[in-house]
Amino acid sequence: MSEHDEATRRKKTAFRFSVSADIDLLKEVVMVVPFDAAYGQTSARWDEVCEHMRQLHGNAMTSVCCRKRFDDLLPAFKKSSLKALRASGTEEEYLERDQLMQDISDMMDIALLRKKAAKLVQERRESDSHLIREAALTGMKRKQAEPDDNASQDEQPFCKSLDSKKGTRNGALRESSSVVANFTVMMEGSDQVRGSGREEGGSCAGTTWARVRTSKICIGQSRARSTVCT
Repeated sequence: MSEHDEATRRKKTAFRFSVSADIDLLKEVVMVVPFDAAYGQTSARWDEVCEHMRQLHGNAMTSVCCRKRFDDLLPAFKKSSLKALRASGTEEEYLERDQLMQDISDMMDIALLRKKAAKLVQERRESDSHLIREAALTGMKRKQAEPDDNASQDEQPFCKSLDSKKGTRNGALRESSSVVANFTVMMEGSDQVRGSGREEGGSCAGTTWARVRTSKICIGQSRARSTVCT
């Protein structure tokens, strides 16, 4: 028999649920809990429910009709309209079916809360791991910045040494300038002495040239100091 013929046969012999069959279906749902299956496992859970129902009610039972019947019972129970669904049964069977639906409804609420709690825990873990990564990156950046600070501190004594050398050089230059200025004043004074009277030329000239010689010696010493400082 082909698959098409098998599907046609099952369609012609669709299972008609009674209150008793509803009770058996709900008991299997309580045992297998297909509404609390992991992602991608819901269909497998309903196949398991269908296998148990076939053992009780024959091969006309399919996983599709089991799931569809449950999807019809659940909203009808929440709307308090289960009796509107056509199914033959006794009053005791109606009460048992209602009780099973109440139990399943409570189980579904608990499963939903558990899934929400698990989602919150996962989000919190992801947030904590993100904060930990940020803290680690901040610490690494600080460690990378520390050698630069140490290098800048090591450069400070070198800069101070250069500043001290510059100060010594400037001091030597100022001393040389002072000697040159004194020499210039002395030369001007010697010119005045020459102009005022050459009669004193012997002794004054000797004194003046002695001063000039002394000034040249000072200039030489100042230049030598400037060279050493540089």
